[in-house]
Amino acid sequence: MVIVSDLPTPSGTKPTMVNHIKKLLTALPEDILLVFDGVDDCKPLTDVISKVGKVFDFPVTLNRNEAVAWIVKRFSELGKNIEQAEALALIDTCGYDQSVKGLGADQLRIFVHKIATYIGNRRKAVTMDDIVINAVNTEEFVQWRIFDAIDARNFEQCEEQFAKFVENEGNMQRAVDKLYSMSIPRYRLLFFLKEGLAKKIPKDALAREAMALQKSAKNEKTGEEERVPAYSEFAINGALYGAYGRDPTVELYTRKSLARIMDCLLEGMSEVRTRGNDPSVLILADVLFLAACSTTDDTILSNLRKMDE
Repeated sequence: MVIVSDLPTPSGTKPTMVNHIKKLLTALPEDILLVFDGVDDCKPLTDVISKVGKVFDFPVTLNRNEAVAWIVKRFSELGKNIEQAEALALIDTCGYDQSVKGLGADQLRIFVHKIATYIGNRRKAVTMDDIVINAVNTEEFVQWRIFDAIDARNFEQCEEQFAKFVENEGNMQRAVDKLYSMSIPRYRLLFFLKEGLAKKIPKDALAREAMALQKSAKNEKTGEEERVPAYSEFAINGALYGAYGRDPTVELYTRKSLARIMDCLLEGMSEVRTRGNDPSVLILADVLFLAACSTTDDTILSNLRKMDE
């Protein structure tokens, strides 16, 4: 087997070199397997290769719309069926490939085979549980699903996903504390970007400003506090430009709605930590979901305190 990863530099014209290669391909001995792997600009040879062998086109990246159909087809080839909701969950949680700076086809292919192997001969249908168990950390998966529900203003889904989060945490107060703790930096970034866009700051300049935002973190080697970037490039780009074919997150909210959410988070955080594991702490999760889904005014926290008194 001979693997060709690059075409030779032509000594004459490129068309002449291509013609020479075509002649070699048609005269290739039967005991030699020739593979063109990742060769740039191999299209001029496609016709002759398809006559003497086979042409396989493997995409490097996918967009969100084509990825669903692509995943359905890959599972079908393995004798499995997957619905759109499960395919989207796989895309959103496992699709980003840092090496290609996008939705990686190879990475998704690996997860498809992993999940199909996990299911085995037990059944054909791929379930959400199969995605959760095999694809990502369960806690992170539920967190992402909560934010998806908030972004969609789907209060019912917020409640459903948060119930799973509480179950995973095994403690009401800890679950609500984590919900607030992970929401504050998210909406702080969105608020920062929204205000920048309102001031007509270009997106590329605004992204640079967001990358300069810092937070304190403990150095694992020295144990000392140090300043590090508060947000990853991927998080900023997803908020400003969108990811996997989705709309930019910052465009899903108005300045007023983001201000309301931030007020709710900052005021509610102190409430979370003073209430402890009292069952009433769960109401604070509802407060956040109601504020984020824009189905209530800003008086619910003060009314809650009056009830306590």
